[in-house]
Amino acid sequence: MDQHGDYDAIVIGSGMGGLAFASIMAKMKRWRVLLLERHFKIGGFTHTFERPGSWSWDVGLHYVGEMGRGMLGRRLFDFITEGQVTWNPLPDNFDEFVYPGLRFSVPSNQTRFRDALIQSFPEERKNIRRYFRDLNAAQRWLHRRTMAAASPPLMGKIIRWVNQLTEGPALTSTGRYLERRFRNPQLRAVTAS
Repeated sequence: MDQHGDYDAIVIGSGMGGLAFASIMAKMKRWRVLLLERHFKIGGFTHTFERPGSWSWDVGLHYVGEMGRGMLGRRLFDFITEGQVTWNPLPDNFDEFVYPGLRFSVPSNQTRFRDALIQSFPEERKNIRRYFRDLNAAQRWLHRRTMAAASPPLMGKIIRWVNQLTEGPALTSTGRYLERRFRNPQLRAVTAS
């Protein structure tokens, strides 16, 4: 530790947010960042823990989307990690939800996921299609918000103005949105998971 304490920022906690902030500020602003962690392992909810008998658990993060080449999330992670993280695509049917009276396998492709939901909940066909349109609109809204924060002031102001015109479902809580969109409680459970 620097005995003079010449730091531009002190970050407490080495979870995803702390690590990302420290890396971005060190790279973009050339800040000297002190990262403090009380646990013996950095990473917060990005690591697993094990128990005797070969049992292991993910404590938080399970899947990361937007990691295809050229996607915003991938570009950000490549910047933070200097491209040293290798991303593997999720296998098709990467997760399965088991509820009383329903077993649902989740495809990794959005179109197949939508179609599987329609097949399982045909009476909600129209609402499911609208859900995916709203999901994509909210994602575009978030991308614009991210761009606004990283843009020069005038450009950021214009982007924020566009976002005010197109908020739609982006600022609605997941629970409230699903209650309004779907009648079937099992469909709400699957889409909230």
